[in-house]
Amino acid sequence: MDLAYRCVKQKKRVAYIVVGDMSMRQAKRRILARVASHPYSNPTKVWPYRVKEPVRLALPQGDKQPAVIEFETVEFTEALNADLAVKACRKLRMKVVKKKDSCFWMTVRPARSITVLDVENIVRSHALQNWAPHVVILDYADNLAPLNTRVDKRDQINDSWIALSALRQRLCGLLVTATQADAA
Repeated sequence: MDLAYRCVKQKKRVAYIVVGDMSMRQAKRRILARVASHPYSNPTKVWPYRVKEPVRLALPQGDKQPAVIEFETVEFTEALNADLAVKACRKLRMKVVKKKDSCFWMTVRPARSITVLDVENIVRSHALQNWAPHVVILDYADNLAPLNTRVDKRDQINDSWIALSALRQRLCGLLVTATQADAA
């Protein structure tokens, strides 16, 4: 999600496809909180809410010295609301991206409900509407449905990753995903 935000700030068209982890409401709320740099909830339920945010990274002077992170405390008097979210989105679009056209679209699908081929069809349908993304972010590839259920589970996963690589080549752009799989 953070990568999607950073790509939009760099004026790239981003397709953000969420598979299985969140509902549309949850995904929107997280994106809006990131754009607004404002929490949508508070674990302590007490306002004002203070957050230590990193502001600077001091690089080490010697080989064995650690980098030093400098923090600043930011205080929020209320949770993120619709007015704050709309203002943040408008500011991002007009002052940073400087485009009237949308640089971002998102879809949310249940786990195991779409395959790599469905992802390609989703992206191609937007491209046919004259909106081809520069970056496709798939959150998470592990939650995709297998292309072939007749093979061993490990082969299913391998087939999906091979198909994702082929998809990236056909799209001529950047395809980003994460995995929750244990490397062992």
